[in-house]
Amino acid sequence: MIDIQYDISYEVKLKVNKMIDEITTFFIQLCEGSRDFEVHLQYIFPSFLLRDDFNKCKDIVYDIRDYANDGFLHNLKPIYEYALFHLFQWFIDVTDEEERNIIDISSLKAKSEDDKFIIQNLNNLEAYQHFLFSDHDFLDVDNFLNIYFVAPKAIKPFNIDLNEYIDLMPGDIKKRYLQTIEKEDLKEDINIEELIVRIIHTAIKQKENDSRRLMKTTETQLSDDIAHILQAILTDKGVITAREQPSGYALKNIGELDFFIYSQQNYTFNPIAVGENKEWGNFQKQFKQLIGYMKEDIDFGFTILFNKSTRLETILKKRETFLQDFHVEFNGEKHFETIEIIKGYNDINEILITTHKNSENNTRFKIYHFIVNAYRPEREESAKQARI
Repeated sequence: MIDIQYDISYEVKLKVNKMIDEITTFFIQLCEGSRDFEVHLQYIFPSFLLRDDFNKCKDIVYDIRDYANDGFLHNLKPIYEYALFHLFQWFIDVTDEEERNIIDISSLKAKSEDDKFIIQNLNNLEAYQHFLFSDHDFLDVDNFLNIYFVAPKAIKPFNIDLNEYIDLMPGDIKKRYLQTIEKEDLKEDINIEELIVRIIHTAIKQKENDSRRLMKTTETQLSDDIAHILQAILTDKGVITAREQPSGYALKNIGELDFFIYSQQNYTFNPIAVGENKEWGNFQKQFKQLIGYMKEDIDFGFTILFNKSTRLETILKKRETFLQDFHVEFNGEKHFETIEIIKGYNDINEILITTHKNSENNTRFKIYHFIVNAYRPEREESAKQARI
């Protein structure tokens, strides 16, 4: 029997494992009947793993089915979690909604709030992709490794043991990772700007994994959560993340600037970055505020756009249009106008980067633009229909 994080009764846990058994058995029978495991396994495993060790991939699927049926309580390794997550996604993709009403819940009685929640969602396959797993770190191994390679110690606050995720690393990345951990006296040459950008991106991805909780999160709570992660990682580097800090031409003494990142070493104060987090609808004001907070000695800035109510495609288009034409007019001259827009940062496609010029000394600075998207109405409706 495969264990899950919720405190549920034995009867409900049996039903959860019954669903796992139905899906894995359906998958195995299809593969055995067509004699073409390789075609179907490509939807369940990373291509490099399937190519390097086909039999291992095949065995994992059989193991999951066996675990769901035996009397032992199994805690899945990350590679098994990855496979199980994608088995559910595969089943969602290849079946109609009426085919997913598999579990009879008529005889079940909830003994706790967790029981009630799971029973309501026993035939909601998308819900399984959340409640079956304590986290979704197995989907973000690339992000964690990219942070690790910039600054190995920076990964500690995420409470992830990368050794457990070696199976989810391509061969060259695995080799690089193993070589890195063998160097006990590793001296980190840190690109602090890249590290901050990657931390924010990874923190956002983790928040987006729980859409229901994210929709109930306020701007302040989101900023606090991201700032906490930044602070936990950057403190060892001598870098401080401050919240609600007065800066530049803020209109108030306190509460204007969401993020202020700086270092103070050898009695020398060094500002690094400023950032603003606002819900969609306030982006234009947010961006002008950010420019007002900055000075020519600040390395870069960032915006976090928190979306709860508008289609993501609409936001992306409107944000880019605004940034393309952005400038501040003063005494008949344009200042801080956008010089360049770049989509993507190294291996991260979701980030937009704009480049601007400081009016004081004509030096250039970058603004990194992030989006936290909680608005997924189609998926929410699908989940609701599954519970009817």
